[in-house]
Amino acid sequence: MENVALKLQVETENVPEFTRVLIEHEIDNEIIGHTEDDDIIIQIEYGFEQQDGVDELLEISEIFEDDLDEDEEED
Repeated sequence: MENVALKLQVETENVPEFTRVLIEHEIDNEIIGHTEDDDIIIQIEYGFEQQDGVDELLEISEIFEDDLDEDEEED
């Protein structure tokens, strides 16, 4: 079973709830940076069986796309 990686941008006030969902669904994650507005950028890796948790995370965050991601899409 292959895992999927996704970068999410989380507003500071949503970090506690975001963290709760990560722990509850045992989703691997890593803080990889922050935005100019001090939102936190977290990369998650998940499998199909964790999709419900990812859906919850997407409700309290948004997908982060940086310039590198856009360059890759153009290739």
